[in-house]
Amino acid sequence: MPEPRAGIAPPFVMCAFDAESNAADHLVSDHSVGWAVSLGLLPPHEMAEVAGMDLGYLVGYGFPNADYERLRLVGDWAVLQAVLQDERPAPEDLELLLAVLRAEPVPPGDPRAEAMADLRVRLLALGGPDWLASFADEVGRMFDGFAREALDDHHGHVPTPEAHAALREFTVGLHPMFRFGEPVDGLDLPPKVREHSALRELASTACRIVGYARDLYTHRAEIARGGVHNLVLVTMRSQSVVLDQAVDRAVEIHDDEVRDFVRKAADLPSFGGPVDDQVRGYVGLLRRWVGGHRKWAEYTGRYRKPG
Repeated sequence: MPEPRAGIAPPFVMCAFDAESNAADHLVSDHSVGWAVSLGLLPPHEMAEVAGMDLGYLVGYGFPNADYERLRLVGDWAVLQAVLQDERPAPEDLELLLAVLRAEPVPPGDPRAEAMADLRVRLLALGGPDWLASFADEVGRMFDGFAREALDDHHGHVPTPEAHAALREFTVGLHPMFRFGEPVDGLDLPPKVREHSALRELASTACRIVGYARDLYTHRAEIARGGVHNLVLVTMRSQSVVLDQAVDRAVEIHDDEVRDFVRKAADLPSFGGPVDDQVRGYVGLLRRWVGGHRKWAEYTGRYRKPG
């Protein structure tokens, strides 16, 4: 793991969860950038910026025990996801990419579609058709969030706190990552248990924690580029406060979500014997992504853009 870069992580943002890294994380970071360049997804002149994101370290925190091949696949997915988050493709382009993930033909000359097609083959081999279908459903919800967020930005429509929370849950991109828990971590949650309201809300809370932390790290850059989906800006507008006050209140909102996660995790219902063991593994996965994001944020170039 690289040394932390000074001035990245706001020390006032509470994070109650620790996370261990994967021994192959640095190899995955290097490979995934090379993979993106080889497919034309990433122009060579953008290599340094994406390499500075150190996405292999992020996915390594999420899956500290994964072998290199599985972690490499998750890392490649993370690079594509980050590229799409930054490029903000048109809704029809996102629909095309989702169709490719669902085995539709690949249009020629589109590096993003070719990258998705490459990933689809590997994802299918990793988890099988049923798992891939459920993974694609999560990706579809994320893409829908990207499109709705871009529309609000285009119109300068600052959302309500409730509307922002509903979108940030999906646009932060963790729900697809959580689905890797089955084929990468060996989790075996029955579908009815995974979709139980208590577990679904726990996963949603984990997403909001990471999404709100990201908002705090990036609020100046978001405001500078005219983005409206940021908790700090949303708080400024909804509570009629100045920037510094909005930051303080956004921190409180983030930390309340962390406390809420701890409470919800402790209050989960029992599903019986072996299933409860799987549930504990799933909760551990969520905790690792929350804690790992905080650790990753201390040194990643992802949050060092001007602004």
